Amino acid sequence: MPDMEPRGVREPPLNERERLAQILVLSGRHGIKGLAGLLGLAQGREEPLENARPEAVVALMRDLGPVAVKFGQILAMRSDLLKPEWTTALSTLQDRLPPLPFETLRPIVEEAVGAPWEAPSWRSTRSRSPPPPLHRSTPRH
Repeated sequence: MPDMEPRGVREPPLNERERLAQILVLSGRHGIKGLAGLLGLAQGREEPLENARPEAVVALMRDLGPVAVKFGQILAMRSDLLKPEWTTALSTLQDRLPPLPFETLRPIVEEAVGAPWEAPSWRSTRSRSPPPPLHRSTPRH
């Protein structure tokens, strides 16, 4: 059955085989050759995945997109599971990413929510009274 959802300017999603092929190509490009062997997709002499450099895995995650980046951000906080060189490299995914313009993100959000984006209102709809006054704090001695 054909997909009938409007996509706007976004490219259609890849099917599972296409995405897997993309992941394997990007893995090889970043020198992480053991991934195909680990997944049982390649035979022969593949480099063990344990030899992957943390910086190469971070670069791969950036190229794979937001889901992989979010996964890397979560892993960066798991010093109980990973060695320090891994958490240090993965932590660069938390603060050293290029900015994503909202206009690029808008169609993705609208498609996920199923409705046009509406900017949040800063004033509560429940209360029509003015905000409470602010008072300067005075330290107690």
